[in-house]
Parts: sequence; structure tokens; C-alpha cells
Amino acid sequence: LSVVQMLLWAVVPLLLYWHPMRPAVLLVLGFAHAHYAQQQVHERAVIEPMRLLVRARIDSIPSLSPTGWQFDAQLQFVRRADLPPLRARLSGLRAAPPPQAGEVWQLAVQFSAPASAGAARALLRDKLSAAARVVPGSLNLRLEQAPLTLNKLRAKVAERIGERVADPASAALLAAL
Repeated sequence: LSVVQMLLWAVVPLLLYWHPMRPAVLLVLGFAHAHYAQQQVHERAVIEPMRLLVRARIDSIPSLSPTGWQFDAQLQFVRRADLPPLRARLSGLRAAPPPQAGEVWQLAVQFSAPASAGAARALLRDKLSAAARVVPGSLNLRLEQAPLTLNKLRAKVAERIGERVADPASAALLAAL
């Protein structure tokens, strides 16, 4: 049993029978859950800057930035079996057909520490363990096309909205809704 599960079993009777303590117990449970979530993200984090070959399944809708495509992906390390799989934010992919949510890519990536405390908080908020930049090269290949998923459908709707709405800010708001 994890610490959070043990704490939950210990305080459930207090929540059920002792009404004056309910807000305090819920506050303690919230802090315990946040601490547990932070530990889970940091346990799988790649801290030191390194360049690795990964198999990346895109699990967000890619967005185009000045440096290339940016997206969140579930990573498996191709040549390093000692590293556990993790979720990371990847940026800098320059692909002719744009990447789609649900696709699987082989990518050479350069891991780095977050640029600021705000960037580190954003990674933690999104339950991501690392940030990495895609290194241009011949190793970057699309391995599998995206299956028909909800994310792919959302990406198609966002693309159609972008084509039909002239103002980019309005198009982005409509797509987000």
C-alpha cells in the first residue's frame, strides 16, 4: 500500500463520523495527494541533459511554434532499457506532413532542465516528467499512423475551424471550446 492509501484508510472513519474535523482532514488529504503526484512525476524524470533515441506516442494535439511542432508524448527509450517510460513535452520537430495525435515516431531528442521555475511548474501541472528538443536528422521517422481516436477527431475539428475563421485568436478560442 502507498502512503496515500494508508492515510486514506486512516482518515475515512474521521470523515464519516467526526463532522467538525472534515475540512481539516480533506485539506491534509489534498496535500498528501499533491505530494504523491509530485513524487510520481519526479521518480521518472530525466534530470541530466542527454541526447537519446526514443519511441514517442503523441498524446496531445501538436501545435506549431516558431521552433517547430510542440506536443506531449509517452516516451520509451530505444537503446536504454534501464530508463523507465515517461511523459515529456517535445518541441522542435520539423516534419513535412505535420504530426498527428496518436501517431508513433522514432525521434532523436535532447533532454534539458526546464528553463525557469514557471516552466518546471507547467511540467508538473501537466504531469510531465521532462522537456526535450527534437534534434534534426535522418533518425526522425514516423513509425505508425494515428488510429481514429478522440484526439485525432479534436485535431480535425481544430484544423477545420482554423481554415474557416479568419482571426487566429478567435479560431484558437473556438477550437479550445
